[in-house]
Amino acid sequence: MAIGNPIICRNVRRMGVQGLWLTLALGVAMTSAAIAQETPLVKLQPVPFTDMKVADGFWAPRLETNRTVTTVAKCALDAAQGGANYVDQPVVTDGNLVTARTWQDNTPFLKKFMEMLKAGPR
Repeated sequence: MAIGNPIICRNVRRMGVQGLWLTLALGVAMTSAAIAQETPLVKLQPVPFTDMKVADGFWAPRLETNRTVTTVAKCALDAAQGGANYVDQPVVTDGNLVTARTWQDNTPFLKKFMEMLKAGPR
């Protein structure tokens, strides 16, 4: 019965004991150097979310703020922080955007959505 992994044993025989020790020492040295490096590559500073600006050429023109929306009550703050005006109503329509609070509002939501589809593009 063979003990140990035959592939590892074969590789140890091929590179010799000195090669194994050299590989082990190199791995330990690289790991120690990575752990010992205390200075980060980039120093990050906390920034308030309201100070963030989208400057990307793709997303900046698509960013819409001041839309009127509705959502579940616990997400009202998220909507406001995202630049929307939160309204507590079953269904809210703002331009081509239709929002509803919960699954219980699916019927009025889908009625409004179907009205918009029938009306065609604006």
